[in-house]
Amino acid sequence: MGIFSERARRRERQGAATGLAVSALNHVAHRMTVISRVDAALAAEGINPTDEVVARGSTSGMTKVEVEALLTGRAMSLISKMDELSKLYDIAGNPTVSIDHSRGNVAGHTTGTCEIFLAHRAFRNYRTLFLSIGHELYHSALVYTGHWNKWKGFTQSNGMLKNYSEYLSWSWDDYWGGTSNAIEYYDSRMVNKFGKWYPFYLK
Repeated sequence: MGIFSERARRRERQGAATGLAVSALNHVAHRMTVISRVDAALAAEGINPTDEVVARGSTSGMTKVEVEALLTGRAMSLISKMDELSKLYDIAGNPTVSIDHSRGNVAGHTTGTCEIFLAHRAFRNYRTLFLSIGHELYHSALVYTGHWNKWKGFTQSNGMLKNYSEYLSWSWDDYWGGTSNAIEYYDSRMVNKFGKWYPFYLK
């Protein structure tokens, strides 16, 4: 998002029409490249990224507990099949995966204590589930590996701590194929002290 905006501003100085057209094309090309990364990983395991995780109507007549068990089972199955998710799961200390119906506006959240929660919207399709699981595992891994406590030695501001954790987790999303939200949480103070995200940040 930030790169796109900067490109647009440079192009405006050269000519508004040409600038917007070139920036738009670059943006589309970037999105196609990003989406293909997560889709290719899923396809390599024989999983169609856009397939429903649970077919509509298949849970009618099931109890809430049965539905939660089904969703948790599908999530754990995907973790075991996908190398990237398995790696994050191990780094995060093998957290418990639970279903949370109360937060309809998000795909998931984590308590930071070896437990992640997934909402129903995370199960829209396998692409969404992969990204939602990875995002929450990344948050959990940052706590489990001691990064969060290291940051607290630099600042006691919960806002800065949470934003940096979101910046890193959304950067993982951007890399694998989610929306480009990481820039919204960019804090130069934290980044200058602890670094930008890169594929092996947790190591």
